[in-house]
Amino acid sequence: MTNRRRRAAIAALAALMAVTCAGLAPTRVSASPATATIQSASNAYVYGAAPVAMVRTRSQLLCPRGPLRPAPNQLINVPIAANPLIRVVVAPNSDTLYTTAFLDLRDGPVTLSYPNTGGRYLVLQLLDMYTDVIGNVGTRTTGPGPASVTVVPPGYTGQIPAGSQRMQSTTWDVWLLGRILIAGGGFPIAQQVQAGIGLTVGPRQGYPAVVPPRLRTPACTGRSPQNLAVDGPVFFDELADVLVANPPPARDASAVAGLAAVGVTPGSTPSRGPTANLLDRAIPLGERKIQAAVAGNLARRDSWSSLATAGHYGTDYATRAAVARWGLGANVEAESRYFLAATDGSGARLDGSRSYRLHLPARRPLVPVDPGDGGWWSVTMYDDANFLVPNLIGRYSLGPEASALTRNPDGSVDIVLSSRPPDDPRLLPNWLPAPAGTFRLIFRQYVPTSTTWFPSSPQVSDR
Repeated sequence: MTNRRRRAAIAALAALMAVTCAGLAPTRVSASPATATIQSASNAYVYGAAPVAMVRTRSQLLCPRGPLRPAPNQLINVPIAANPLIRVVVAPNSDTLYTTAFLDLRDGPVTLSYPNTGGRYLVLQLLDMYTDVIGNVGTRTTGPGPASVTVVPPGYTGQIPAGSQRMQSTTWDVWLLGRILIAGGGFPIAQQVQAGIGLTVGPRQGYPAVVPPRLRTPACTGRSPQNLAVDGPVFFDELADVLVANPPPARDASAVAGLAAVGVTPGSTPSRGPTANLLDRAIPLGERKIQAAVAGNLARRDSWSSLATAGHYGTDYATRAAVARWGLGANVEAESRYFLAATDGSGARLDGSRSYRLHLPARRPLVPVDPGDGGWWSVTMYDDANFLVPNLIGRYSLGPEASALTRNPDGSVDIVLSSRPPDDPRLLPNWLPAPAGTFRLIFRQYVPTSTTWFPSSPQVSDR
């Protein structure tokens, strides 16, 4: 690690420790009641960042677009790969077809099914409204198919369909995020698998006596899941909506008490309450706490950083908020690992005005994944907001078709990162186009066989 990066890491860790690991420990403040309320409200903002990002994502995905009129408990199949024009969910990959839905378990248990994938990677990831992963359905967990899983709400005591596996949800609203690998036969086969995914709502039997109300936040609010602060204290109204519709887990009792102390209670409208001005003033402080979590809570190796706790955050609300901001929908490590880089091997910012080589040493496979369970890998180019970068050849990632990459004599591979094509035409298949300015990379490892492996750092090359 360079001195520059070491100093940055130490400073970030110091900032994080000041916040505390969970980001919500009581802070010593002056005698001013307003100061104390702002500190508590900033903790409330950190707690609420992930669930509010979820409710805003739900609002966007359920917003009608042309003839499409999505509704809860309705699958939305996207039969094309992600591209720079798609900016609903941050950090999309362009190697899979996405299937998504927001489940409302108040209507009944939801049964999900998928056909025989022929070994093609498929995962139907299920997240609760606090962004914890409830479980994964797909080639790694339930096999190549056909398979069926029934998602049941809290307190459910009824039956599920014969032959289906039971999955217990922790909240009444659930986000389904499905991915189907395109590589290996291309779009037609992947689209056929996608079309075979099913969703049915079962009878409402065996339900608890008290069922919480539905989310009141409507579709099409236009509020950004990434820029949570721009709408001011209405953020806390959305958090209060999640609290009443999806009661938090018992582990959050202390945090929920802190929310109530600043006027954020289930079903309330804090933006119109007596603490609205102080809540608004607390948002920038909450933002700084989330930034500190980004800097300090990641495992690092050279240029790359990763998070082993993605998908299960416990009371580490600051890290949960950071992941929701820059990688909403991150899965658990057993299903996929994510590595992020914004600097080269020397610690300098990645910039498309230069050319870099990302070296993958010879091995079978090049990255430790399990092809038997559909495992694969990719490296994807993003702009500074973690969205795909437009380029003339429409190539946004490399990896799933590893056999098409040009290999060195020893079997290793060099991926070329630059805004200009490589001088050596043999390396054109290995070229991942970059923007003219700064950029970021995300390396994905699906169905990993090693949870200690890291990619090598991008190194400046002479083209």
